[in-house]
Amino acid sequence: MDQQPPQRSGTPSVISLTADDDRYAATRRAATALAKQEGAELILYDWDSAELFGDPLPSVWSADGTDKDVPDRLDEAALEAAGRHAIARQVEEAKASGLATTAWLPSEKGTDALLKFGHEHGAIAIVVPADLEGLADDQGAIRIVEA
Repeated sequence: MDQQPPQRSGTPSVISLTADDDRYAATRRAATALAKQEGAELILYDWDSAELFGDPLPSVWSADGTDKDVPDRLDEAALEAAGRHAIARQVEEAKASGLATTAWLPSEKGTDALLKFGHEHGAIAIVVPADLEGLADDQGAIRIVEA
């Protein structure tokens, strides 16, 4: 049986790797330009959050009802509340350029988790640094862009 790529609905997205430091600044710039060109929203994917925090967001074990309050993307206020000031500033910067922008703090690290997130969020492209290895979309639905 052939596996069909997931159906996209709503606004397409471009995902960019990011981190607290500026080592992915060129990646964010390329993703910002691509998102503008494609009329897509930008999602900044914090590559370090899973490594630094494990699960950086509330879960069913955190407190009664908090699992229902966890969004699938975060704005500046939620990033600040999660202690991710630098990522919140990056979201603000992208929004100031006129792009709808949010971020995500993954609890799993690695390229498989990144690709899964991309499929779940209608990504048309994932922008990564050229030295990131092991990211390929076997379904062919997401373009991988090195910057």
